Amino acid sequence: MPHRVIPHKAICTVSSVLCRLFINILHTIPVVVVDSRREVDEVKELLGIAKDYVLALRIELKRKDPSLKDEPVRQAELAAYFTHCNLQATHLKLSLQSAMSLCFKLKNYGTAATFARRLLELNLSPQVATRARQVWKSCISNYAIIFRLFHFIFLSLSWTIHLLSQ
Repeated sequence: MPHRVIPHKAICTVSSVLCRLFINILHTIPVVVVDSRREVDEVKELLGIAKDYVLALRIELKRKDPSLKDEPVRQAELAAYFTHCNLQATHLKLSLQSAMSLCFKLKNYGTAATFARRLLELNLSPQVATRARQVWKSCISNYAIIFRLFHFIFLSLSWTIHLLSQ
């Protein structure tokens, strides 16, 4: 079955509706009456989940904002923030894939490698794991090339300064 392209407006509408639902949960929790310690723990867990998902959805709504269309660095930054929300494994996997791709496209190899490594620590489908490994290997090789270049420049500058100081 081919993938359908979901319009941007539909994604934002769904995200904003979900955000409002989680906010309603947060507003309802203070008036919940519980009878046992176990129920108190469950309500506290629900509070933490709702808080994290409100934060994650707000970050994602901001990242998908049309005003940021021409700001890929800001989009990558927001995608990176999104990966630090305490989400279910499937949602974390999607956020890591998105952040990895954005950072790789921007040639931010160190950060993309970090997201690829975090992805590889999860239980992934073979296709996603292969892609994450490819990105990780590419990032590591590019990162090594950049490191050698900076090392060469540093040594050249050090030698030049040494010669000039004599």
